[in-house]
Amino acid sequence: MICAVENNEIEIVAYYTIAGNPLRLDGLSNNKQKDIRGGAPIRGKENLVQGILIGQLGRNENSKTYFPSSALFLELFKSIRDANNLLGARIVYLECKNNPKLIEIYKKNGFTQLMDSTGKPVTSRINDQDYLIFVLSMKNLKEILNHNERQN
Repeated sequence: MICAVENNEIEIVAYYTIAGNPLRLDGLSNNKQKDIRGGAPIRGKENLVQGILIGQLGRNENSKTYFPSSALFLELFKSIRDANNLLGARIVYLECKNNPKLIEIYKKNGFTQLMDSTGKPVTSRINDQDYLIFVLSMKNLKEILNHNERQN
């Protein structure tokens, strides 16, 4: 949670949740799988790679404090970097509804839509709803944070 204090009142202005969660690579091209795994071989019977899932991400629409999405992603990425020191994930991913505004925000912040070997979007099905999957490599996340630190 990201909070602001005004008149001795604490207010949640934005929030996010992250969790270590593997990502299934079935259906992706061999090159895309190797790119995500960093060339490491498939381990075990499951075609999985360790990932960090962004479960929730948003701003409190009722907040009086403006908190730009760029600042929200920066705080999110810092938390992911810290968590990854323990998890050793190769990728960050999220699932979202097919909403053009959300897709634009995620792409603007470095995520790419995951496509299968035929060029069709990879989806996950949750509660009878299909969600698109967007990914960001840990390498790119670190580059984004390094670039931001050089700017400040």
